[in-house]
Parts: sequence; structure tokens; C-alpha cells
Amino acid sequence: MPSFAASLTYVPATESKNDAELYLFGGLNKDHVPHNDLWRFNLETRSWLHISPVISKSAKLNEHNGIPERREGHSSCFWTGNQGNSRKLVVFGGMTVRKKGKEKERTRLNDIVIYDIDKNQWEFQSKLSDVGPKGRSLHSALILQNKLIVFGGWTVYHRKSSEQKSLQSLHSISSSNSGSILVSLPQIVKKNFG
Repeated sequence: MPSFAASLTYVPATESKNDAELYLFGGLNKDHVPHNDLWRFNLETRSWLHISPVISKSAKLNEHNGIPERREGHSSCFWTGNQGNSRKLVVFGGMTVRKKGKEKERTRLNDIVIYDIDKNQWEFQSKLSDVGPKGRSLHSALILQNKLIVFGGWTVYHRKSSEQKSLQSLHSISSSNSGSILVSLPQIVKKNFG
């Protein structure tokens, strides 16, 4: 089980039963290596369960075999879907370690992955390319009116020197009913927050 830089997301109880839960995803293991384990904590029974999501046929076509890339310093939010009748976790960004030749390189992610709690599967994975927010970790996020709002975080400023930069940008990301991602960049008031 992770001990650092994981996300912990509260999922409220359904109307039919008292099943409020916490979902713990990713983070660093004891060797400080990112992973993509998913755990559920039942608030009524006070017990942890390691979850093994079902891999959907369509998700097998992506480069990570239907599961999100290992990560830490990401965000995860509870979402009821566009129609308001489902239970999902929306994971954005974070940092991973990728092999580059014989070396390992830390890389900031700008992807969105969605875990459907009721189907027990990762169902949607999308890299936001140049339109969306830069890859980042240690940011804040929340879902408001079916939009993922992302603020701040850290990114690599100069790739060659690995110099990091604190971000003070705000992004609004929404999903259309067809599943495509729409990114709108609200006007930002240039102001130092500290």
C-alpha cells in the first residue's frame, strides 16, 4: 500500500445502502517508485480491499493495456457522470518514471483517466495534447458542474536541466456526451498568490 503522494477520494454512500468509501490510487511505494494500485476503504466495516479492475476490450488497445500509467502527485475527484447517475473517479496528471534508453526519466503527465466504480473498470484515458494543461504534479483539482477544474502544480521548465517551475494557471476541462474532451482556458488574473 502506498505511503506518499497518492490520491485519496471520498465516494458518498448510495441511496440504497450505507456504503460510503474512500479510494486510494497510485503514489510511491516503499522504494519511492510510482505505482498504479487501487484500494478501497469501506467506512462502515473499517476495512481495506485491493481492487483489480476488469480490463475492457476497448481499453486493451491503449499503450498501457487498459490501466493508467503509474503515477504520484496526481489528483483524483469523485464524479457522477454527465447524466448524474454513475459513480466515477477522475484522475488527472501526476508524475511517472519512464525508461529513456538505459536511463529513467521523471515525466509529468497531462492525461485524464476515469475509473467506473460500478463497472470496476478503467473506462476512459486521454492525453490532453497541446490544447490542455501542461503535464503537472502536486496540483489541486475539483469537479464543479461536470467540469474538472485544475489549478497550479509543478512542471518541468527546462527539459535539459530538469529545472522545475511552479504553475499558477487555472484550467477548466469538460467531457462531452460523446466522450471527447473539451478544454477551455478561463481568463486568468495575473496575480501572485503568496
